[in-house]
This record gives sequence, structure tokens and C-alpha cells, in this order.
Amino acid sequence: MLNLTSAFDSPRWIEITSGLWILLLFALAIALNGLTMGVYVKYPKMVNVTSFFTVAIITNGLLSSALGYIPVIIAEFSGHWLVHMSEDSCIAEALIVYYFGCSSMFLHVCIAYIRYQGIVALPTSNAPVEKWRVALAFGACQLLSLVLAVSPLLGLGAYGLEAHGTSCGLAWNDRSRAGLGYLILIGTVCYVFPVTFMCVCYVQIVKTVHQSSVRVIPASSEAMIKRRRKQIHLVKISLGLVLAFVVSWTPYAIVSFYTVFANPHALDPILTRSAAWLAKTEVIWNPLVYALLDKSFRRKMEKLMSSNRNLQGHTCKENGTGGGVD
Repeated sequence: MLNLTSAFDSPRWIEITSGLWILLLFALAIALNGLTMGVYVKYPKMVNVTSFFTVAIITNGLLSSALGYIPVIIAEFSGHWLVHMSEDSCIAEALIVYYFGCSSMFLHVCIAYIRYQGIVALPTSNAPVEKWRVALAFGACQLLSLVLAVSPLLGLGAYGLEAHGTSCGLAWNDRSRAGLGYLILIGTVCYVFPVTFMCVCYVQIVKTVHQSSVRVIPASSEAMIKRRRKQIHLVKISLGLVLAFVVSWTPYAIVSFYTVFANPHALDPILTRSAAWLAKTEVIWNPLVYALLDKSFRRKMEKLMSSNRNLQGHTCKENGTGGGVD
């Protein structure tokens, strides 16, 4: 049963503005994540055991926006979820968002661990990460995300409307013993532990990189210098992805924890809606980070867009010529 106790009315202009914002995010998410996936499809050699998790995160962003954003847009313009949609659709949207959100967080943890192993723990090892380890880690991320997302359907916790009534998520105001235990569990497993783990990894990585940069490296170690530069480049991208993810989700986490441990009725619906707005921007940051920090990837993006424009122009020209002959 859907938890309906948290919905409050909001000014109409806020609902319309929110609808337009989510619509913009939807368009950007589909375009940017689709373009990024297109680059990986066109250049399959870019996909290796290290970048596999990044591809999976991009895929999560594409699927999450494609499946979960349209119902929210409809609800925002309607003024309330239940005006045009059912309780079941609310539960489905919440499940989709939480599954892909948890999955992306766990995949970021995997990337942080790989970077830590390559730079701090085993800096001189040239052995690639075994494919079976990547497959096992990916499978574990998906299984854990699925278990956490499905648990509310089995009575452990619940899904419900957010305070503003136009998007759905976990029922953070659930005060039952099982519900409260689940909320504490998911807050710890899906936010506190991953963020802490990644912070520890990247602090150690940055310290190691800084220490190595001030050392005098012999001229004969050219291969090592090149390898270290590549590692630093990858770390910058990974840090960008993690920072974007954490900044996007932290306000929502704070609002959620406040709802659990303090007075949920003291929260302004505008505040809860703003936190949800920011959380939904997470799906556009991954491709933007690549476009901004990776020159090689950006060139491939530009090349792909250019080839698509040329193909469209050629197709239009052919159609126009064909029409003239007829």
C-alpha cells in the first residue's frame, strides 16, 4: 500500500517551474548519456575492465531518466501524482529511481577501489584487473541494489509520495519498527558507507600522487612517468564523477535523515522538492565530466556529432533530389 501521508500542496508556479526543470533534465540526460553511449559503441576498444563500471553508470543514467522522469513531469504539470496516475505507477517510479541510484553508488565504490589498488596498494603492478573479478563485483552491485529496492514491496519499509506530492520515493516518515530499521539500513549502506569509503580511497590516492610528483624520477623511468600521468588523468575523471554524484544526492540525504530522526512535518515542501530536483541532476553530470575533463573523449564526441550531422545532411539532400526527379 502506498504511503500517502506526506503530500502537501505547493504554489502552482512552483509546480510548473519544477515540471519545466525536470523536462529539461530529461532532454539533457537522454541526449548526453545517449551521445556518451554512442561513443563507446563506435569505439568499442575504449571499453575495458577498468572503464566497464563507468559504462554501467552511464547506462544507469540513461535508463533511469528514460523510465523514471516522464511520470514525474506529468505529475508536476498536473499538480499531484494521483491526478492522472495510479499508486502502482508511483511505486514503480520509486523502485526504478532507487534501484539505479543504489547501483550507481556501488559502481562508484568499485571504481574508487580499482583506482586505489592501481595507485596506492599495488603501484608497480602492471597486471590488469581480472575479468571475473569485474563480473563478480558488477553482479554483486546489481544484486544488492535489487534486494534493497525490492524490500519495500515485501514489507520491509515502504514507498510513498514525497512531501511535495509529485514524485515518489521511500516513505521516510515511516515510524514502524521494520520501516525505521530499513531506512537506517539503506541510509547507511547506500550513502554513509559508500561516501566514507570513497573519501578514504581518494584521500590516499591524492596523497600518493602528490608524494610521487615531488620525487626525482630517473630519466630511464619514462614508461613509469607515462603510466603515472595516465593514472592521474583517470583519477581526475573519477573524482569529478564522485563529486558530482555526492553533491547531487547529499541534500536529498540530509532531508531524508531529518525526516527520519526529527520532525518531518517541519519541512517545507519547497525544500523537499529542491532536494529532489538536485538529486535528479546526477544523470547529466557523468557525460558532462567526460566532456570537460577528457580531451580525447570530447574529440570523439565531437566527431560522432559531426558524422551524424553529415549523415543527416546527406540523407536530406538525397530525399530532396529524389523528390525533384519524381
